[in-house]
Amino acid sequence: MVNYFALMGMPTDFALDEGQLAANLRCLQQQYHPDMQSGDGQAVPTPAVPTIDLSHLNAEQQSALINTAYHTLKSVDSRALHLLALRGLTLSPNASIADGEFLARAMEFRIELEEADNTSLPTLKAELNDWLGQNTAEFAAAYAELVALPEQVSVDHPMAKRALAAAQRLQFLIKVLQDVAKTADQLAQADDDTDLYV
Repeated sequence: MVNYFALMGMPTDFALDEGQLAANLRCLQQQYHPDMQSGDGQAVPTPAVPTIDLSHLNAEQQSALINTAYHTLKSVDSRALHLLALRGLTLSPNASIADGEFLARAMEFRIELEEADNTSLPTLKAELNDWLGQNTAEFAAAYAELVALPEQVSVDHPMAKRALAAAQRLQFLIKVLQDVAKTADQLAQADDDTDLYV
């Protein structure tokens, strides 16, 4: 498994300097962009971030891997899941969220989102961002405790279960955040359509 943190020249940690990540992306793109390859398929030397060897990949594969790494690390849910995967901990594709309180709140939020208008949507988005912040902090704490354990653990270990559950909630909340953005676009489009007929 490729360590996207190493590839992007970032510390393998949940806390992330997004500005540095973006700067490292630009540097890697300059170094590994298909148009920047020498005739022998090797990257043209440029000042670069510390990275892993990509010489076994062609130029398009190098560029695609760098972009995948960037987008994985940029989003809190995929960053959390990648950190856990690096420790050998992955979510089962069939796993469902077992936290009943979380699910009840999620169902209530979805109903409110379906009924949202331009007046209520900003409040819902702020509420979701707070909820996402709380769950981000919960994952950060669970991951810190997991890393502090003296040895690598299996998915059955209580700390692993806690971190995986927190990552799963983050994944769910990021999807809801995308749904909020879609709803905002739909409401804006409806307003634009209404303006055409006035």
